[in-house]
Amino acid sequence: MNAFLTVGSTRIRKSNIKDWGVFTKSKSYPVVGKSFLYKWLVKDYDYRDVRYLKITTFQKDIFKFDADEFDISAAVKELEQSSRASK
Repeated sequence: MNAFLTVGSTRIRKSNIKDWGVFTKSKSYPVVGKSFLYKWLVKDYDYRDVRYLKITTFQKDIFKFDADEFDISAAVKELEQSSRASK
């Protein structure tokens, strides 16, 4: 079993993980004009829910990863396996 959890370019030692959780937060994205000449003009904001993975270590480091950066379901599955193995 691997001793590190790799999320993107970040490596976290599994034995240092104090707490972790998945939460959803609303994130806004600008909606721009149809013409490429007016892309700088923001007409409205589109809101959608984004899933986040938050990991807290015993050293009080807090890591937040969103689902736009990578697939968090694989990291959650690995965290669940490592927490079951430690019990």
